Amino acid sequence: MPIGAEPWTTSPREFERTFLRFGNAGVEAKSWSSQPGGFLLADLQRTFVGVLPPESPVHSSATWFCAQSRPARYSSDVVTVTIFQRMWLDRITNAQPTGLRYSVDPPPLQESFDQERFEEPYQKLGRLRGPDATPEMQRQVRRVFVQAGRTGARWLVNRIRDEWSIDALSAVSFLLAELGLDALEPILEALENNPSEDVAEYLLRALWRFPQLPSGSVTTRVVAVLMRYQDPGQDSEIRAAAYRASSCLAPGAANALQQTLRLLAELGRLEPDWDTYGSEPPTKEAIAAARHLIEEVQRGLQGTEAGLSLPFAVVPLSGGGVQIEWRGENDSIEVEIGPRGEWGYLLARGAGPVRKFEEGDGVARSRILELVASVVA
Repeated sequence: MPIGAEPWTTSPREFERTFLRFGNAGVEAKSWSSQPGGFLLADLQRTFVGVLPPESPVHSSATWFCAQSRPARYSSDVVTVTIFQRMWLDRITNAQPTGLRYSVDPPPLQESFDQERFEEPYQKLGRLRGPDATPEMQRQVRRVFVQAGRTGARWLVNRIRDEWSIDALSAVSFLLAELGLDALEPILEALENNPSEDVAEYLLRALWRFPQLPSGSVTTRVVAVLMRYQDPGQDSEIRAAAYRASSCLAPGAANALQQTLRLLAELGRLEPDWDTYGSEPPTKEAIAAARHLIEEVQRGLQGTEAGLSLPFAVVPLSGGGVQIEWRGENDSIEVEIGPRGEWGYLLARGAGPVRKFEEGDGVARSRILELVASVVA
């Protein structure tokens, strides 16, 4: 279809949405600042408008977009303005409403801007030798990230995902601790998404250097993360880092967490005939299910007013199972986990003569979570 044949029309607002959609998919213009080697905004305008016939509705939309744009400098190592020219030629000649058919996949605009802003100071962070190792230079480097607050913290956490240098990981760990609460959300997100062992260890080290966190829903999330990394299946150094990281919790929460972990560990050390009646000890499957349930209860309470709700009791059951008890203000629930991970419960509502009981066997874990939440919330 020739360029002059217009198969569709658009408005300035639709043009803006389309451009942003392509931008979010990873299309980036080369710098259109007036810096050497960059593109002026006028060059960008000529590139867009020059491929469109003057009578085209898209022509006026492109002109509108360029008029609204602010000269902003983005990374110059990725796609040049030419790709926008190709994109719009495709849009007009082939009437393709969405999608790029090119292999180029650079980062989104804001991410590239942050990359250019933070990468150079990151490379100097934690240097032990050379001119960048002076105390003054290291203070300047840290100041870049501290002044950026949450943006700097999130960039650092994302940057170390594939970092192999222990010196770099150690320096970032100290800097994240210095950033404090601005770094908490990115650290927890990363720990919840299976980072490498080295990255997990140094993120946990950052938490253990944190000041004491305020009580509330954030405590339940931190507890769930720390329980996960103190699992017996984790590397010993990671378990040690997670144990030390509990120091960021209020003393009551830290003690309750460690008490729960001790109870779970004791279950795994029981031997046959632990009850003198010939019973088998709790199975690994039952203990793992108990641990994961406690973690999941904490995660489910995030954003609620319930706060930390670790179990009142964790005890073995004859036959290889585990029982966990939670108590609320007026209600309580005993959750029974069978040796193969089966679920049952005994729920008590109210107090005194009006106290009512409900029990169930072979129920879904989702139902157990609902009932526990109703007791502790």
